[in-house]
Amino acid sequence: STTLMTAALLHAEGQRVGATISPHVRGWAERIQVDGEDADLERALERVRPHAEGATQFEVITAAALAEFREREVDVAVVEAGLGGRLDATNVLDAPIVVLTSVARDHTEVLGETREEIAAEKLAVVTPGAVVILGEPEWADLARENGAARVDVVSRSNLALATAAAEEHLGHRVDPHAAERMQVPGRL
Repeated sequence: STTLMTAALLHAEGQRVGATISPHVRGWAERIQVDGEDADLERALERVRPHAEGATQFEVITAAALAEFREREVDVAVVEAGLGGRLDATNVLDAPIVVLTSVARDHTEVLGETREEIAAEKLAVVTPGAVVILGEPEWADLARENGAARVDVVSRSNLALATAAAEEHLGHRVDPHAAERMQVPGRL
């Protein structure tokens, strides 16, 4: 995934990196990672359970991830939206960098019928001054309308998007193959 590749590239550069993904592949614990390792999910959930009444499953896991990142004092968090963006639990973040890999007609019952409606939902997380990295050029104007200070369009490739995000955060070029060297079987 672009999220885990970005996290691996940042970690290879010496950053302490929190990552949260959705959905999981191997199990719930992989949804919250620090430096490429699954966090202790039960411990992370315990931090937020007293405040979780009425929250959705995704809201709880997102809160647990953010609490874990604070506890572990990460330098950077790479946070993947669960469904869309505007109504997603991750939209509480004022993300300086937003990556939109591609727009497919998924979850149309929630996000809208057209690719344009879906892109609008996903790019609703863009806050004024953010840098937006796109895998598809047709969403550049929408990103700017939402306040993007800059829009970069790169290849649809997960590695190209991850590299662009890592370089934007760090302010310098990175070796894109560092993610491959840090890859854990079954993760990326």
